[in-house]
Amino acid sequence: MQRFPFRWVFLALLLATPRPAAAQLSGPVLSGPILTPIPILLDNWDFELGLQNWEKTGTAFDQQPTYGDNIITSRVRSLPLGGSYWRGTYHPVGHHGSKWIGTYERYPGPSGGYPHGSIQGDGLVGTLTSKAFVLGKNYITFLIAGGQDTTRLRVELLLKDATGANILYSDGVYGVVAGKLATGHNSELFRRAWWDVQTLKGRTVRIRIADESTGPWGHINVDDFRFQDASPLADTVNPDGTVTASVYYGSDGLYRDKTFPLWGFADLHTHPMSHLGFGKKLVHGAPDGDPAQALGNCNCTHGGWGLDNTCGNYIRAAVVNAVDEIFVYKTDNPHGDHQHDGYPYFSYWPHFTSITHQQMWHEWIRRAYDGGLRVMVALAVNNQLLAEAADGDLPKDDKASADLQIAEMKAFVSRHSDFMEIAYTPDGLRDIVRRNKLGIILGVEIDNIGNFNYATVGKSESAIRDEVRRLHGLGVRYMFPIHVVDNAFGGASVYVDLFNLGNRFSQVQPLPPNIGAYVQGTSFQVETAPDGRVTFRLKPPLEWWLGLVLKAAIEFIESIPNPIPFDNLFRPTMKEVLAGESEYQVVKYYFLTPDIGQAQWGSVPGGHRNQKGLSTWGEIALNEMMRLGVMVDIDHMSERAANRAIEIASSIGGGGYPVNSGHNGFRAMGHGNENGRTEAQLDALARLGGMMGVGYGYGKATSRGRTVDDVLGPPGPGRWTSSQVDATCGGSARAFAQNYLYAVETVGNVAFGTDTNGLVSGPGPRYGALSQLGGNYCYDQPLSQRVRYQGDTVGLPDASQALPRAKTGYKSWDINEEGVPHYGLMPDFLQDLSNVGVNAEDLTWLFRGAEAFARMWEKSVRASSQVP
Repeated sequence: MQRFPFRWVFLALLLATPRPAAAQLSGPVLSGPILTPIPILLDNWDFELGLQNWEKTGTAFDQQPTYGDNIITSRVRSLPLGGSYWRGTYHPVGHHGSKWIGTYERYPGPSGGYPHGSIQGDGLVGTLTSKAFVLGKNYITFLIAGGQDTTRLRVELLLKDATGANILYSDGVYGVVAGKLATGHNSELFRRAWWDVQTLKGRTVRIRIADESTGPWGHINVDDFRFQDASPLADTVNPDGTVTASVYYGSDGLYRDKTFPLWGFADLHTHPMSHLGFGKKLVHGAPDGDPAQALGNCNCTHGGWGLDNTCGNYIRAAVVNAVDEIFVYKTDNPHGDHQHDGYPYFSYWPHFTSITHQQMWHEWIRRAYDGGLRVMVALAVNNQLLAEAADGDLPKDDKASADLQIAEMKAFVSRHSDFMEIAYTPDGLRDIVRRNKLGIILGVEIDNIGNFNYATVGKSESAIRDEVRRLHGLGVRYMFPIHVVDNAFGGASVYVDLFNLGNRFSQVQPLPPNIGAYVQGTSFQVETAPDGRVTFRLKPPLEWWLGLVLKAAIEFIESIPNPIPFDNLFRPTMKEVLAGESEYQVVKYYFLTPDIGQAQWGSVPGGHRNQKGLSTWGEIALNEMMRLGVMVDIDHMSERAANRAIEIASSIGGGGYPVNSGHNGFRAMGHGNENGRTEAQLDALARLGGMMGVGYGYGKATSRGRTVDDVLGPPGPGRWTSSQVDATCGGSARAFAQNYLYAVETVGNVAFGTDTNGLVSGPGPRYGALSQLGGNYCYDQPLSQRVRYQGDTVGLPDASQALPRAKTGYKSWDINEEGVPHYGLMPDFLQDLSNVGVNAEDLTWLFRGAEAFARMWEKSVRASSQVP
């Protein structure tokens, strides 16, 4: 199906910023002959019409104006980690529209005869002078950058019939007005300059841009002349009633436009506090504190009970190791225990195959920030069934667990405020990133917002709106209406068998007063997915190995003689609720009791999807989220629910309300369940201004995987991206690259969706023994494409661009043979993406992620005033 290329709309949004209405309606009048100014129909103060109405001398302006983001990142900034992945990406410099003057550049546009990124250097000189016009406004403002040299590189105001002490020099007709000139600041990033010209109103003037320098920084950048009555420092009242300033004063002592684009990549999906979810026992470790404790041995948390480990728990060990199913360091014992040593040697974890050990130590987050991360969504997460099954600590319910994680995330950010801050508004995010810090967005991804699944919690429109407002009051700005189980708001995507156990459990809260009163919850009710690419079929969990593992563990425990202290094995923290029954009996009865509702699954042909869509309560919750300007994520929603959410978002006036898919894959790329995004959903994301977070977790592939070229055809006409990456290594950067390039093609607004600490493994290595894990298809990886570390002799040809290794305690990590075991290897992963063939032009979209996120949030806030 041919789809409208919404990515072009996104590019236009990045390149263009609307001018104030006053400047459009009452700007200066240009003239033909200098001595007799007459009105003409078109001005060209932003150079969108080329050099129309400007006169040039010399050669510096022959290839002007330049076009778009033509300046590569290495000309603007340097990242402390080194590497080469960021150097050739195109960096926004703050121009307006698509064209601007930059006398170092030689890229007049796609059809201009020179390739993107071309330069002509500092050796050319010349001037560019506007036609004459009569001043009718109080201020002239403009963007300027480039070299700092007021005598050779300048923008100056020329006054006709100039006389007096305020004229610097004159050609007999026009003189340069003292104080009305500006130069660059030895940076390619535009600043906003302005002149107060109230005393010159009614006089005939011209504006001249001069480049008369051939030395280092011998060029000038200019764009977007505006003529206005109000000072650029004055507040502006927006149509929605909010008040903003058109410029901000930066930490570098320069004024820049509020719309100056952000740089850096975004991660739409992380869980820094997940060790506090799931009853605090599923994910071991903490993101800061004493590393010997926070990253130390996990035996007490994950190990079985013993005289040498009296805080252990066999049921929990079984649950943990069932969840951590591909962890390579499991041992062969009755409960599937694994090796426990962590800090300082990290012999066994963190590991890219493990999902139950801390991956977001604060130094690792900082290393990702040093590598270009500038926006990170930090989500509270929980699953009460896992909290109960793992004999976890309180709080176990979603509401209290999320509240705890939100509070602790605020405290964590406060402890590390030297490089991160929480953003509560789009303006706040822009300010944080402009100050070169990491912007943290608080969010919730829990099964049951407000515990509305509880029979004891009343559901009403006011109760639901109050809970959404309560979360917003806590600082939450990013929400998932639905997670992995059906809830009061609607149906969840059906794509993991284990989630059905959670669905059954979720429907009978709070737990009955005793086992005898046990009532089963409801299984997922499925129907045939109309999309034939959906191949996932739900299977009864009793036929799955988890039930066998739990049953064997429980029977083993029950066979232990009574003198063994059972309270050490299973702390009876729920006796008040269960009338004396211990928690392992809940696990035994709950997990292993047959559910007749599952019988219908086998009779439903084809791939399965959830019958449930968005409920009336769900529409109320979504409406309140949008009223508050909350960013909404449709991941985990059933296909029916997601499509309804998109329909509602599309109905909002003013261009609709953005929706996001923050950690997902694509039907077209082989994501064969209802949670995978369809082409129609991706079109809606792009049309509404939402973002796509590309999931990057490990996946197995025993043969050549599906490539973006297989789906869209090779690069060429009709393709936006030009990279070609072979799919010869499943679960690695090569596999991620296919989905990433497809996301750029279909949405444009792209980010990572790592799901770090969210029970998702990291990408795998392309070299060494682990590259063949589980029969994965990783062969013939060229040594020249290895990520090069400082001191290595293979990989990047330029040793000066090698990365330092991530190191904690006595351990240093190598992505080539260890994959991505923790968040600190995000820069290494980006380097791996570059090495396997994602070129700088295509990686540029990732580094536009911070700006795309800010614009998405800004549109959400604007659209909130249109929500009924």
